[in-house]
Amino acid sequence: MHFIDRDDLHLDSVHFLLPDGLVKSPGRHKIGHPQKFRDGMTFPANLRLFIVRKENRFYALSAVCTHLGCTVKKNNSSHASLSPDLAIEFDCPCHGSKFNMDGVNFAGPAKKPLERYFLSLSPNDGQIVVDMEKNVDKNFSLRL
Repeated sequence: MHFIDRDDLHLDSVHFLLPDGLVKSPGRHKIGHPQKFRDGMTFPANLRLFIVRKENRFYALSAVCTHLGCTVKKNNSSHASLSPDLAIEFDCPCHGSKFNMDGVNFAGPAKKPLERYFLSLSPNDGQIVVDMEKNVDKNFSLRL
């Protein structure tokens, strides 16, 4: 019988047992110049968030499910024919929570909406900066 030495056991080797939400990138991050983003949604996977652009408005929506921290995935909704704003939903592949394009939860075990983060422009180089330590309400957007 082979035993694993406790010193050889690293967090990486058991990471698959934990929700991926336990790994977070807090702080401020430059994500690029506004013209880099087309209308719609961008997913910087290393930050686990969605950057949404609607004409001259931007907002940052966390991709971390508020149930147990799994990463939600964008899903084109069957409600797209009703309204363009209903065309996107986010689904949690772990436990089935569902969120609308504004991050509001409407199905599954998640009891809270997805977090939204403060956006600003860097005065040094004009890049968009997301502050993942500052939550904002669903009406906040960076207007350019």
